Amino acid sequence: MDCKSTLPGSNPGGASSALIDANCLMKTPNSLPDCELGVLHCGGSEIVSPAEPSEVFAEIGAERLVRLVAAFYRQVPQDDLLGPLYPPEDLAGAEERLRDFLLFRVGGSERYLATRGHPRLRMRHAPFRISSRERDRWVRLMDAALDECDAPLAAKEVLRRFLHETATFLINTPD
Repeated sequence: MDCKSTLPGSNPGGASSALIDANCLMKTPNSLPDCELGVLHCGGSEIVSPAEPSEVFAEIGAERLVRLVAAFYRQVPQDDLLGPLYPPEDLAGAEERLRDFLLFRVGGSERYLATRGHPRLRMRHAPFRISSRERDRWVRLMDAALDECDAPLAAKEVLRRFLHETATFLINTPD
């Protein structure tokens, strides 16, 4: 099935829309290009990729994001579903990668790009089985971390929406 990806600022079906042989998201989720975020039009339905977070770095700041990510990773080792996905010897590395990624995405440091390059989130998560069950658990732990965070409500909601949509975007296994 041919699918069209509408990039932000493009015209669905117009010259700037890219044709993707995606076979719809749940059948071959890893066929979607990592660099094309926007709306995927497939078989009459739309699959929205992660929203762009606003420039919220000024409201949140690096210190709050560091605390947010630390609050998330404090929960992971005890979690029966997510804990086994994070080897204890790489838990600090996973925390650093998420922290650097979020700092980059909200308009802070570009360390993530300098050390890891393009995020390529779908490719980087392809080795892991991510169904709606893992997605929902990850979101639940991240929501708890966000609730613990003392950031302004509007900034937290921008982050919450981005994190929920990104987690959904990374689903690569049907239930």
